[in-house]
Amino acid sequence: MEKNTINPDFATDVHMTDKVLSVEQLKKIIEKEEPYIYLKIKKYGYIESREYPFITYANFHESKKCAMPEEIYPVIMKTEEEKNISRENLEFMDNYLGENIGREVNLIFCARNSNECALVDRNKLSEEKIMRILEEYFS
Repeated sequence: MEKNTINPDFATDVHMTDKVLSVEQLKKIIEKEEPYIYLKIKKYGYIESREYPFITYANFHESKKCAMPEEIYPVIMKTEEEKNISRENLEFMDNYLGENIGREVNLIFCARNSNECALVDRNKLSEEKIMRILEEYFS
C-alpha cells in the first residue's frame, strides 16, 4: 500500500469535535457533584475523567480539543475564544474548589490521551508524585 493512500481527514478520536463548555455550564455540572468533588481534591489532590467526564482537552487544555497530533488534524486546534474559555474554566475550578475546601488550589490539566485526563492540585502533590499517581491510575 502506498503512503499517500491514507485519508488525512479520517477522524480516529471521538473527542475530536468536542465543544468547550462555558464557565456557567461547568458550574452547573460541578454543583451536581458536590460534595464528592471537594473531598477528592482535598484528600487525593486530583480528579480524573473516568469519574468526572467533563475533564477533557476541550474544557481545560490550553490549545487543543483532543490528544491527536495537530500536524495531521489541524481542526483540533482551539480558536482564541475557546482558549480564553479554557483558561477561565481552569481559573473557575481553582477558585471554586479552593473556596469549598478552605485552602488555595492550583490545578493543572494532565492527560495521557483524550480518554485519560485529570485535574491535579500542584499545591498538594509534587511533580514526581503526580506522574506516579497518573501512571498507576490510568494503567
